[in-house]
Amino acid sequence: MIIYIYIDLNKLYKINEELVTNEREDEDDDEDDQDELQNTDFEDIAHKSLESAEEEATVDLENAEIENLLDEEIYRIVQERLKKLWYIGKCRRDYTNICPLDWNVSAYDKNLCIPPEKYEGECRSIDFSKSTDLDKELFSWKCEVEWPCISAPKLKIMDKCPFRWTYIDNNLCIAPEDYIGHCSPAMDFSNYNFEMRIRWANECNVEWNTLPKSEYMPLSHKKLRTNVLGGPVEESGNVMNITYRN
Repeated sequence: MIIYIYIDLNKLYKINEELVTNEREDEDDDEDDQDELQNTDFEDIAHKSLESAEEEATVDLENAEIENLLDEEIYRIVQERLKKLWYIGKCRRDYTNICPLDWNVSAYDKNLCIPPEKYEGECRSIDFSKSTDLDKELFSWKCEVEWPCISAPKLKIMDKCPFRWTYIDNNLCIAPEDYIGHCSPAMDFSNYNFEMRIRWANECNVEWNTLPKSEYMPLSHKKLRTNVLGGPVEESGNVMNITYRN
């Protein structure tokens, strides 16, 4: 038995062309998707890199600004401390005076202080009548002026014994019970000169008695006996001779 199959070649060619066309379109779509994906990845990477660079630049700028601010703050603190040391340090200041040193009281107002012509600070005439010592202290270092120093009391350096120490016969001085210095509590100062007594007091945390101004007279050149030892006293009663060297 013979079966005859009729094939329409034109229809077959048409189907084949459609298949080929569809395959090409699919390939084109895949390429477009891949290109789009590549473009998207590149844009994302570029955007992230740009953001990262901006963040780093911002951090660097902030750090630089912080360093500059710290440098300025350190400079300000150092300058302030130097001013305080110069204008309110060095000694106790006498703020009972109306005006700072070299400033003059106004001829029209006894409470008004006028700066001298040579003054180069930023402050001008001011009334100190209601100012406290703290106000004057603040004015001193901010305006670069000084009040006079309080004169330190004269000391009885050449006394037989230091302040609160007890004198006993034979030039012996005994420290008070609450003495906390590291030096001997029994001393003989009979052969200590002026400089040696000052140095000893500084090293041993001891003070000398103050001398009223009316009684003050130079004592640094007082002649000392040279045939007597001076220094810490041992338990046996012997005086230890200590030589101070410059």
